[in-house]
Amino acid sequence: AGIIDVEDEASIANAARAISAESPIDLVIVASGLLHAEGIVPEKSYLQVSGASFERYFAVNATGPMLVAKHFLPLLAKDRTSVFAALSARVGSINDDRLGGWYGYRTSKAALNMIVKTLSVELARTHP
Repeated sequence: AGIIDVEDEASIANAARAISAESPIDLVIVASGLLHAEGIVPEKSYLQVSGASFERYFAVNATGPMLVAKHFLPLLAKDRTSVFAALSARVGSINDDRLGGWYGYRTSKAALNMIVKTLSVELARTHP
């Protein structure tokens, strides 16, 4: 299916189309994550937060996995156990934040956790 860029919905859709010609799939794993990048470092204070870094954190850590789900969940087998998994991080837990900081990363991973939870509710109806 080639390389999938989670920041490019067209590349995700193209990969899903390439796979859809085959039989239903049993497993999708999204292992994307961004903590550091050029011009992006985990914030130690809310004063270091920028809109651009938040957008990039969410694009990779939350929106990208959601778009993978959008295009790949319809390909999951319905007649047997199938799994969609997305790697998160412990720092994405609201209950586990004892140190503060890392606003963009923490909030984008918390958003990913909510995405996966919400998908599980919907998929329980369509993929029992």
